Amino acid sequence: MVMKLNVPSLVECEESFIDAVVAQRTLEPNKTYFTDYKNTWKARVNEYIDNSGNPEVILDSTEVVNKKKFINLYNTSEDSMLQKAVIDSLRDRELQLCPACGESGTPNTLDHYLPKDKYPEYAILSKNLFPMCDICQGKKLATVLDQDERRIFLHPYYDDFLTEQVIELHIDGPFNAPEGFNLNVVNSISEGLQELILRHLTGIELQSRYS
Repeated sequence: MVMKLNVPSLVECEESFIDAVVAQRTLEPNKTYFTDYKNTWKARVNEYIDNSGNPEVILDSTEVVNKKKFINLYNTSEDSMLQKAVIDSLRDRELQLCPACGESGTPNTLDHYLPKDKYPEYAILSKNLFPMCDICQGKKLATVLDQDERRIFLHPYYDDFLTEQVIELHIDGPFNAPEGFNLNVVNSISEGLQELILRHLTGIELQSRYS
């Protein structure tokens, strides 16, 4: 139902990539803005990588004056822009199912694990972008923490336990005409991870969708 993806290696060095993206900003006011913010941007990206994108640890952006500038980097359609090649490569993945829910079909939408509206510095970070079906993205939206400040969603790049089976299907008899289907977390997983997986399943409403 949910799956582990390899961490993208499209960018050899994130700090060098940021330097190159900033160097392409040759017009004002973007040139000065990104030049002044470059070191903070690098620190924020390293914070993401060091903490595996966990929103329980990584705070919302507070220093970004104009988040629209970062979002525009993601939305660019100019082939000459370095970030466009990275984003296009992520979109071209030939997955045959959504890694968040397992639904069959090529998920053409890219999801920002930490939403670019709250975390604009991660708008073009390849490790924050992964394919997701439209239904899952519509359920996830910009929510990343529950009311107890615990992360809700699994991270397909960093949650290594996803290489193993984490969900099992229970079918209520009679089996020629089942009365119900229940998706349960396998018992071999630790209690903390079981709770995370359940939050993920609830967040994308997988039980009702599967039934």
